[in-house]
Amino acid sequence: MQEISEKLLEFLLIGNKIKADKIFNEIFQKENPFILLEKTLIEVMDKVGDLWELQEISLAQYYLVGVICEELFKKYTEKTNVLGKIQKQQKLNLAIVTLEDYHGLGRKIVLSFLNSAGFEIKDYGLGKTVNEVFERSLRDKIDILLVSTLMLPAALKVKELVKKLKEKKPEIKIVVGGAPFRIDENLWKEVEADEFGETASEAVKIVRRMVEHEKSNI
Repeated sequence: MQEISEKLLEFLLIGNKIKADKIFNEIFQKENPFILLEKTLIEVMDKVGDLWELQEISLAQYYLVGVICEELFKKYTEKTNVLGKIQKQQKLNLAIVTLEDYHGLGRKIVLSFLNSAGFEIKDYGLGKTVNEVFERSLRDKIDILLVSTLMLPAALKVKELVKKLKEKKPEIKIVVGGAPFRIDENLWKEVEADEFGETASEAVKIVRRMVEHEKSNI
């Protein structure tokens, strides 16, 4: 891990929000702060996932890291308006969800990037089951669904979700992201997703390409 990520993780694991806040502040003094913040948080959350699976941190620490990061992420992106305001325009219905897990930081980062790129996207929240996502996606007539996972068991359930959705709506596109898919570069293919976005900026490129492809077919 990079030094800044290691320091941030150290403060997060002991619940020191004041010192964690100082690191966020330092990041937002640099050029392209949002890209740096994304990289830092990916490193932190991947390490937290590893520590949890190795049982080297408690459940309380696991959730504490996510809660503090989400709070500070919201504080600085709103405070600096780093994402800007762009007029929304699109024809397809988009949605994003955190499958099963109750850490929603990755989803929020991707959501913010997509909003800044001019996309309107429904946020289905976190901790949702396969059936909940399936039913709501059909009800909302979703064309592109982005699924975020933190742990492997949730990532593996994407295959069930893909199967159910494709049976009812074969044309729906499903984009996955999260630590399990970064660790195993072939996992997204195994769960039969359409695309894998390693970062939030890559997710934006994927969605933009899908939307432009749809426009060209109209």
